[in-house]
Amino acid sequence: MLLILPEVLVCTTLVLSLLLAAFRPEGSLRASAGLCAVGLGLALLALLNLPTEGSLFGGAFHLDSVTLWFKGILLVSALLVVLLAADSPRSEHEGHAGGEYFATLLGSLLGMLFLVSAGDLLTLFIGLELATLPLVLLSAWNRQSESSAEAALKYVLLAALSSGLIVFGLALMAGLHGSLSFEAGITALSQPIGWLGFALLLSGGAFKMSLAPFHLWAADVYEGAPTPVTTWLSMGSKAAGLAFLVQLVYRVFPEALWDISPLLAGLAAITMTVGNLVAIVQQNLKRFMAYSSISQAGYLLFGFLDPSGTMGIGAMLYYLLVYLAGNVAVFGVILYWERAAGAREVEDFRGFSRERPGLAVALLLGLLSLAGIPPLAGFTGKFLLFSVAADVGYHWLVLLGAINSTISLYYYLRILRQAYIEDPEPATRRSSGGGSTAFVIAFGGVTVLLAGVVPAVYELIHQSTMGWLAGF
Repeated sequence: MLLILPEVLVCTTLVLSLLLAAFRPEGSLRASAGLCAVGLGLALLALLNLPTEGSLFGGAFHLDSVTLWFKGILLVSALLVVLLAADSPRSEHEGHAGGEYFATLLGSLLGMLFLVSAGDLLTLFIGLELATLPLVLLSAWNRQSESSAEAALKYVLLAALSSGLIVFGLALMAGLHGSLSFEAGITALSQPIGWLGFALLLSGGAFKMSLAPFHLWAADVYEGAPTPVTTWLSMGSKAAGLAFLVQLVYRVFPEALWDISPLLAGLAAITMTVGNLVAIVQQNLKRFMAYSSISQAGYLLFGFLDPSGTMGIGAMLYYLLVYLAGNVAVFGVILYWERAAGAREVEDFRGFSRERPGLAVALLLGLLSLAGIPPLAGFTGKFLLFSVAADVGYHWLVLLGAINSTISLYYYLRILRQAYIEDPEPATRRSSGGGSTAFVIAFGGVTVLLAGVVPAVYELIHQSTMGWLAGF
């Protein structure tokens, strides 16, 4: 049971949050946030003490070095989102107790943790659905908001389509071999129908990562959902989608990687180009960040071009880590300014640096890291991913990635121009909440700075994951 202790702790915290919501429906927001922070902190401590190899339930649940990294990233991301939501005004939870909100968030996290540890295709699918359904509820959390309801409706429809593709792919796999084990997938590609099943599963994973052309849900859902939920979508959902694809490509269909490398390269090229070009014209901050996250997903695909996984896995995990740090810094500032000044558009950051100089520095670090400017961690992450693509001969993709990074710098600078050059407009500012939001923003800013100049971060990831594929 030690191997599943983080999941047990998260599940226990979820139940306690619901009980708190039932018996203290009024004023339970901060108490629930504190309870969740303690539970997630204990789960992180338990994770640090787990062995690097092991399995449970006849192999349906397994642990390895890559699994541990994904779980650590997910737990830290959830903790940061809880801290952001802890400062939420009551109006963001109208009609709900705080415990219900955090319990739904933990339900999504729990599904992602099981997805990461899946040892067969059925567990992988169940984990994916457990992670997705609470996200639909969270998207519709503001019951009085038409845009929130619209976001949830679009999300549930497209999530159902994605689930249908995955179930059809699983049915083909089961029909071929009478089994949903990972080993059955390895031999399935000897038949054409096996390739069809693989394509369907890959399409479902592309939806979760919002890869083009499966990205159409992202902008509307990001815009309509409450900002802490949008932050979780951009972090947890992205990490879970990447974990799903890593499991699918490296563990279920490793023999296909050589053949589908051109397809993945094309998918990466389309995704980062579409994301960057459409982000240029966005005025709404959440839609802006949605297309930014789509373009970042394109860069992540570079890691799959390494068939051996020796460099690719480490590069993807490192980039995921620094992407999440930069993203949480930017979303934290957006949330802070939304509460204080009602910011919704890029122009609402006019004169921000003169009113909040410290937060403006964190915004600067987060945006420049996402653009890949040295010496920040985003530059190191892109350099590692571009190196993976160059090593296997995809020089045209590296050139396209560099061009896209230049385009992204242009639109990230649009916000910084408003913050640092334009004059502020006289306005009344509201209270923006407590210090937990400021802590999250500072954490994101410091992380992208330190991870960029301290090579030990990548070395630690690389050393612990380089032998991962040898165990299969």
